[in-house]
Amino acid sequence: MKNYPYERSFYYRSKQEERDSMERSIWLIKEIRQFESTDELIFDYLKVISKKEEHISLLQRMIESERIHYNILKDINYQLIGKVPDVDAPTFEVPDSFEEGLSEILLRKSNTIHLYVQLLNNLSPAFTSSIFPIIVEEQTHMQLLNYMHSDTCCSKQHIHNHSKDI
Repeated sequence: MKNYPYERSFYYRSKQEERDSMERSIWLIKEIRQFESTDELIFDYLKVISKKEEHISLLQRMIESERIHYNILKDINYQLIGKVPDVDAPTFEVPDSFEEGLSEILLRKSNTIHLYVQLLNNLSPAFTSSIFPIIVEEQTHMQLLNYMHSDTCCSKQHIHNHSKDI
């Protein structure tokens, strides 16, 4: 049962478990900040290749949200250890298409949410009010990405079906 995230309540951890939890939290924050900065780059690239104004607007809102998440994580990191470690400069592979980019970012978001849940389980309950809304926003991002993906794919299918009629 050692790997089960709800194994022990935060309030009943030993000093060693608290230290391990703190180290894990700091590592998770760094990983998530790296994900968030890379996601921002991907969103920005998708904005450039998007053909729909609605998608561009949604992607811009997600970029702004990612920046807020990144800053909240920096603040938490500072509260925990009194400094904010740097993260590596973000890089990503340019997707072949808008749809491929959406698919890639959907998978990334799933991983990010998993990391946020782990962070929530490792941090003091005092940080729940900061982390939980981020998890909800990340899930909302996934819904918006799914919407854009289906909107794009359905539009292509609709055009393909109409071209057969001509």
